[in-house]
Amino acid sequence: MKHTFFTTCLLLVMNLLVAQNDVDALRYSTLDNLGTTRNISMGGIFGVVGGDISCLSSNPGGIGRFSSPEFNISPFFGFKNAQSSYLNNSTTDRNFKMELAGAGMVFSPNRMKEDKGNLSFGLAINKQASFNEDIFVSGYNEQNSILNNYADRLQGQDVYNAQNNYPFDASLAFLAELIKVDTPNALYYTPVVQNGFVRQDITIQRRGGLDEVVIGGGGSIKDIVYVGASVGIPLLNYTENYLYRETDENDSTAGFNFFTQENYLNTDGYGFNFKTGVIISPQKNIRIGVAIHSPTMIKMNDSYITNLDADFTTFTYNNESPEGAFSYKLVTPWKLLTGFSFLHEKFGLIGVEYELSDPSKAKYKFNDNDPSSKILESQINDNISQKYQAIHKIKVGLETKFKNWRFRGGVQASSTPFSTFYQTEENKKFAFGYSGGMGYRWQKFYVDAAYTRNKSNSTLVPYSMPDGSAPVSQIEQVKQGVVFTLGYKFSN
Repeated sequence: MKHTFFTTCLLLVMNLLVAQNDVDALRYSTLDNLGTTRNISMGGIFGVVGGDISCLSSNPGGIGRFSSPEFNISPFFGFKNAQSSYLNNSTTDRNFKMELAGAGMVFSPNRMKEDKGNLSFGLAINKQASFNEDIFVSGYNEQNSILNNYADRLQGQDVYNAQNNYPFDASLAFLAELIKVDTPNALYYTPVVQNGFVRQDITIQRRGGLDEVVIGGGGSIKDIVYVGASVGIPLLNYTENYLYRETDENDSTAGFNFFTQENYLNTDGYGFNFKTGVIISPQKNIRIGVAIHSPTMIKMNDSYITNLDADFTTFTYNNESPEGAFSYKLVTPWKLLTGFSFLHEKFGLIGVEYELSDPSKAKYKFNDNDPSSKILESQINDNISQKYQAIHKIKVGLETKFKNWRFRGGVQASSTPFSTFYQTEENKKFAFGYSGGMGYRWQKFYVDAAYTRNKSNSTLVPYSMPDGSAPVSQIEQVKQGVVFTLGYKFSN
C-alpha cells in the first residue's frame, strides 16, 4: 500500500506537471559537496578541518585558514551499475560519465600582523549532485498491463474527454486504439490487453547535475577563531528519457504486437543560498567546526513531451503529445554541520563531522495562480512532509603523511530519508559510502587521486491497478568514481 499510494499520487500529478513531485524534491534536497579530491577521499569532512577550497560550499570558516593564493581543478570519472529485479527477472545496466567535480581559486592577501590574523577570499564551482544513470527493467507480466490503469482513469467520461484530458498518457493510448470504448454501456473503456501476458521493458536514461558557483571569504583571529561566509548560486540541469514498452511476444492478444511510450523531460534552473561557519582551535592540534546553510530557493523550468507508437497486425500508429512547459520554485531545507578534527604535524589528521538536513521541509511554489494548481501544490507539499523525515549523516576521514606523500580514507553513514510509514526493510538501513586516495606535494604543485564507492536501493512502480496492486521493481545501484586534482600554490 505504501508504493500504491505514492504511485497513484504521482500518476495524478503527471497529467498537469511532470517533475513537480516528492521524488524530485528529495533529489534536489539531498546533495553532496564533491569539490576537491582531498575532500572526497576523506569523506567530505573539511568543514571541520579548513584550508580547502571545498569549504566554500561546506563551512566557509575554513577559508580563513589559507595563508597564500591557490588554484585547483578536479575532473571526475563516474561509473554506475544498476541491477533491477522485476516480475522474477533480473537485469543490469551501466553508465559512465566524465564531469567536473570542482575548480576554484583562493585569493589570500599578505598576512596581517600576527595579533590581527588574515583574510582570504575564494571563488569556486563545486559539484553538488550528479544525476547521470541508466536503468533497464524487464519482466513478463501475466496479470495486467499499464493499459488497465489508463482505461480505469477514462471510465465514465465521454469520448471528447477521453481524447483530450490526459494528453501525456491515457488519451494517447485511446487515440492509438489501445483502449476501446463501448458507448451503449455508459462509456465503458477496455484495454486491448485484458489480462497481461506481455513483456514489459522500461529504459530510463538520466543526465545532468547540480553545480554550485560560490563566492565567499573568511578570516582568522589570532589563529584561534576562523570565521567565514559565502553566497551560493546553484545551477541545475536535469533530463530524463523514460521509455516504456509492452510486447505481445507470445501472441496472447489477437491483432496486437507492441506499443512504446516515451516520456521526455528537461528541467533547468538556478537558485540562491547563504552559508556561514566558524572553526575554533582552542589548542593547536584541535579544531571544532560549526556551519549553517540557509534554505535554497531554486527557480525551475520544465519542458516535457510524450511520444506513443503502437503496432497492430493491420495498422501502426504514431502520435505525440503537446509540448508541455511549467515554471515554479522549489525551496530546499536548511542544513547544519558540526564536528571536530585532530591534527598532528608529523602523522596527519583525523576528523568527524555530523550533518543534519530535513527533506520533509522542502516546499514547492507554483507560479500559476489557478485554484486547481494551488490545490495540487498543497497536496504535493503535504505528501513531502508525510513521506520524508530528517536525515542524519556521519562522516569520518583521516590523512597520514610520509615525506611528500599523503594517504587518505573516509566513510559516510546516512540514515534513511523516509518516514516510518514509507520505510521498507531495505531503505530503513543506513546507507554507507567509502572513499580513499593519495596525493603528492611539491613546493608549489600538488596532485591528488581518489576512489569513491557507495550503494543505494530504490523502488520503481510503473503503474498501479484499480484494486491497489502494482508491479514493483527493486533497484540496487553501485556508484563508483575516480577523481583527480591538480593544484598550484602561489607565493604572496
